[in-house]
Amino acid sequence: MDSLIIGAGKLGKRFYHYLKKNQKSVVTLSRSKKKWSTHHIQYDLLGSSEILSKLIKFSTINTVFIVLAPTNRNPQDYRNIYIEGLENILLQLAEQYPEAHYTLLSSTSVYGKQQCGLLDEKVQPEPDNFRGEILLEAEQNFKKLCNNFSIVRASGLYSKERTRFVMSLLAKEKAEDPKWLNMIHEDDLCQWLEAAANNQWPLSIASDGEPLQRSRLHSLEIDMTNYREFKSQYLHQLSLKHSSFADWLKCQ
Repeated sequence: MDSLIIGAGKLGKRFYHYLKKNQKSVVTLSRSKKKWSTHHIQYDLLGSSEILSKLIKFSTINTVFIVLAPTNRNPQDYRNIYIEGLENILLQLAEQYPEAHYTLLSSTSVYGKQQCGLLDEKVQPEPDNFRGEILLEAEQNFKKLCNNFSIVRASGLYSKERTRFVMSLLAKEKAEDPKWLNMIHEDDLCQWLEAAANNQWPLSIASDGEPLQRSRLHSLEIDMTNYREFKSQYLHQLSLKHSSFADWLKCQ
């Protein structure tokens, strides 16, 4: 049985190698060529051409992972990829693989900054920016187009490769920023995506459950005002490789 990954950017590539390491057969799909992928389909989600002819030889695909990222962070690009592009590809895949399980990677940005305290899957999202609004709309469309699905809302991602983000957390001039950060390592998100599909969790929040403020990284006093923690009901079912950003940092 094969897995299809739609979206082969940095995270898609990491997820591909994660599945291959676990002896899975994987097909990737993206707009550009990917030499690192053994079986890759070059296809523009916004294109008018049909994809069924390219997929017909992969008749054993039973799991589809959608790991998209817009070219630019503006409303039009978000709508192009998450609304128009997603619908375009799903309508075609539903015809070819009606019994497959589909997993969509979304984001905790669907929760507005005004939503504080403990946030789990039972809390209804109230987005306060275009990213959250469009992703929430994409989730709703996704549920209408797929019979068997999982949605994974990922919190902030970190890894050794995300140098700019890591350095911004360590910048002394931002040490007193009161914002609460909820994160998950990219490797652990890969594990989460696979678990969500295997267990068919309808909705899960991928976060390590260890929120922090930059002040902790600089040994300053922590301000509990507007405390914000994303914690999934499924977290205890996973053994994360990195329990928190602070612990990961100690090993670097």
